[in-house]
Amino acid sequence: METKQNKQTVMLIDDDNILRKMLKKELSKENLTIVEAKNGLEALDALKTVKPNLIVLDFVMPKMGGLEFIKKLRQNKNFIATPVILLTQIEYDEKIAEVMKMGACSFLVKSKWELSDVVKKIKEKLVLR
Repeated sequence: METKQNKQTVMLIDDDNILRKMLKKELSKENLTIVEAKNGLEALDALKTVKPNLIVLDFVMPKMGGLEFIKKLRQNKNFIATPVILLTQIEYDEKIAEVMKMGACSFLVKSKWELSDVVKKIKEKLVLR
């Protein structure tokens, strides 16, 4: 008899509605639950009721960007080990380095990756859990 596996949850935090919708569509095909947020504040609010297995995080967003979000995320003991993939338009710099030190497991520049590559990277990180 096959055991039923729990569906894994991915939180997409990005102010780009089109990118979020495209990622959601592709990740939903992988039998993942998708939670969306337009910025860090919205994401923090969602984390009151959802515990994602992985977070895909944009760096530059209105209201609360990626750096401030990950600082607040890591202050909560429930999310200290939650993997974060940073997906942004910014090339690697000292602020991105700071986010990586705070536990982002991957850094992807949006313009250098195809959607299918991003989905593959997300799946790889989820398998490791």
